[in-house]
Amino acid sequence: MLLPLIIEGCFVNTTISVPYVFRHLQGNNIYKLSSMAFRGLSSLITLDLSNQNITDIESEAFVGLRSLKSLDLSYNSLTYIRDGTFRGMPQVVFLNLKNNELRVIDKNVFFTMPLLETLFTDEFRFCCLARYVKQCEPQPDEFSSCEDLMSNIVLRVCIWILAVVAITANLLVIVFRAKYKHTNQVHSFLIVNLALGDFLMGSYLLVIAVVDWYYRGVYFIHDSDWRQSSMCNVAGFISTFSSELSVFTLTVITLERLLVIIFPFKVRRLEMDFTRILMAVCWLLAIIISGIPLFNIHYFRNFYGRSGVCLALHITPDKPNGWEYSVFIFLCKCYIY
Repeated sequence: MLLPLIIEGCFVNTTISVPYVFRHLQGNNIYKLSSMAFRGLSSLITLDLSNQNITDIESEAFVGLRSLKSLDLSYNSLTYIRDGTFRGMPQVVFLNLKNNELRVIDKNVFFTMPLLETLFTDEFRFCCLARYVKQCEPQPDEFSSCEDLMSNIVLRVCIWILAVVAITANLLVIVFRAKYKHTNQVHSFLIVNLALGDFLMGSYLLVIAVVDWYYRGVYFIHDSDWRQSSMCNVAGFISTFSSELSVFTLTVITLERLLVIIFPFKVRRLEMDFTRILMAVCWLLAIIISGIPLFNIHYFRNFYGRSGVCLALHITPDKPNGWEYSVFIFLCKCYIY
């Protein structure tokens, strides 16, 4: 029998033994839980509502479940959980909200479950609403906390210093090389390309520093919006492009120096026209490598927004979408070069 909607008093006058584990609602394609839907099941210990199609849970839908210890709402279509949703379940110690489409959870939702010990969600910002919970997943990344994008004061200071130094120093190099002519134009041209790559990295650091300052003290509220924003994708693209361009440029510089030192008379030096073509290829490869994750490909799924600092390189022990690509571009490729 299908139960697409569980309305008020559905289980009133239901006689069950104590204790009772309820596992028979799977596969009903339930889409809504009304207020007082489970009244009459006061001896229920476990309630599994996973793999339904629940989009709405009214306030006080679980009132009456005084003995409930475990509630599983994973693999549904919830987008919003309002205050009072979990009222009436004071004994709950386990709550699973993973694999939903949650955008907003009101700030007092978890206060009605004072004994809650384990909470599973899809984003760490929801853990910030239940800080008393002993185990809450996922954990924040190595940089962020509930209050700040840069949780460590040392990181916060260093990122400002590095951003200012990288932008200023590399801009001076570019201006100096453009203003003054050098006898070795090929080497000077390569240095300018390297400075451009490092200048972009400084720009990326400045973006992250400004975002950290802007959301100071309330970061978890804006975490999801920031990580899914176009600016985060742009920042991630810039950081990856800068890294790849620097590696390519250093490779060309190293090869040019190697040929000059090891084979000073047998091999001709790089000519300017050929060097321009070579660096154009390097720029194109860096753009392609950095831009592929921006396409609407299911494998990447918000590739740059997996962390608050919008890095393509994984900074957690988990293996989320696109981790193989990160390993390839940051470890395997750099090792080869």
